[in-house]
Amino acid sequence: MRTRIVDRQSSPILALALVAAATLLALFLVAVAPAAAPARAETLPPREWVLVANVDGQLSVVDTETDIVYGPFLSGTLGSEGGQLLDVAVTPDGDMALVSNFGDMVVSFVDVSDPMSPSFISSTTIEMFAEDIDVDPHGQFALVTDGGFSYEIDVIDLISRTLAYTVPLPAFAAQAVEIAPDGTVIVVDYFASVVQSLYPDASGQLTVTGVYSFVITPEGTLSPTVALAPDRLPASARLSSETRPLAEREPLELNQAGEPIWPRPVNIGLAPDNQTVIVGGVSPYGTPTETLYALGVYQIISPGSLTFTQAITGLPRAVQSVAFSADGKQAYLNSNGGDAASFDNWNRLMVLDILAPGRVSLNTTDAVDFPRLTTSQLFGVDTIAVANGKAYVSYPTLSGALPDLRVVDLLNYSVKRLTMPGIPTGVDVIPVLRIYLPLVIRDTVLSPSP
Repeated sequence: MRTRIVDRQSSPILALALVAAATLLALFLVAVAPAAAPARAETLPPREWVLVANVDGQLSVVDTETDIVYGPFLSGTLGSEGGQLLDVAVTPDGDMALVSNFGDMVVSFVDVSDPMSPSFISSTTIEMFAEDIDVDPHGQFALVTDGGFSYEIDVIDLISRTLAYTVPLPAFAAQAVEIAPDGTVIVVDYFASVVQSLYPDASGQLTVTGVYSFVITPEGTLSPTVALAPDRLPASARLSSETRPLAEREPLELNQAGEPIWPRPVNIGLAPDNQTVIVGGVSPYGTPTETLYALGVYQIISPGSLTFTQAITGLPRAVQSVAFSADGKQAYLNSNGGDAASFDNWNRLMVLDILAPGRVSLNTTDAVDFPRLTTSQLFGVDTIAVANGKAYVSYPTLSGALPDLRVVDLLNYSVKRLTMPGIPTGVDVIPVLRIYLPLVIRDTVLSPSP
């Protein structure tokens, strides 16, 4: 190929003529190019965003490359301010988010395909106080549970964006929900201290397939006898979006000789291996000056079937939410609580190492505290999300919460504070989508006219 070098002192008219000729040639090539599939593509750099619900009725987004907070968005659109926005759940394709408004009993649908400009799509009213939302990994439906005593799960069709049907639960309620790729659905009942599994029957309707629980002794050892549930509800149980503060719980829940300690599960985390299930528990045991907590670990052994594999005891905080590293080797726990006597222990991010499906161990090296003092927990709301090598942590409760989000660098566990336009509740990652720009290459050779 020959290259012509134009002297910089040449006439400006010649330069303009060359530019005009090049422009006309480019337009001509585009006009005659065939509408075929791209021959090759170039990829823009990937970028993750974190979507944050603010309890007073608006959304924010965080650019995980810069940790700049954008928003608030959609104020006054997602229900009443007093209704409380709690959970957010993004569809697998990253195009849409579902947002729960607890008091209004509404789930809203938001277009997040352009994270810098989320837009309202529609909303649907459900039959209970909307709190926890989980989206089917295949993007076909979502499940919603409440923070009270509803013995049902609401199923939302993501195509029509409407309530499809309600799943009745025969024996126990549901305050949190998780959906596995194999179709297994897991819910927990805080008040009865049980985990339930469900799976579609021959007609496609979700049906309870198992009920699981464990108890520990006041000394923190696993009881050899595992019953299904306590025979009573806590005396002060009430309709609420969160558990009671530690100071309000009955003394026998903390420590009474001979009384079993029920785990009181509030949320569920499914590891990337799609088998390991971590169920955070918030029932304290031990003594008022050494208050400890436990969590349960289960394994999905076949569609619709779980097995209890271990209890992690001796935790210094109560686990409200779980998120995972991209490689599935670690679980990050947003936890709070602390000693019943002083209530002066900060909230903590704890870490579990995942050793094998259904087997974990507490990582005693990697942990970090936040200057937050809270003791109650939201039901099912995911308050921690992992993106771009960092954990984005909101509050595990509304009690004592402030308008800030903590960001933990998961390499060195340093923490920074992001100021938010309101108290943050649910967080979720808008996943990386690679955008392809087609470069059209003509499959014919143009010959000059004779």
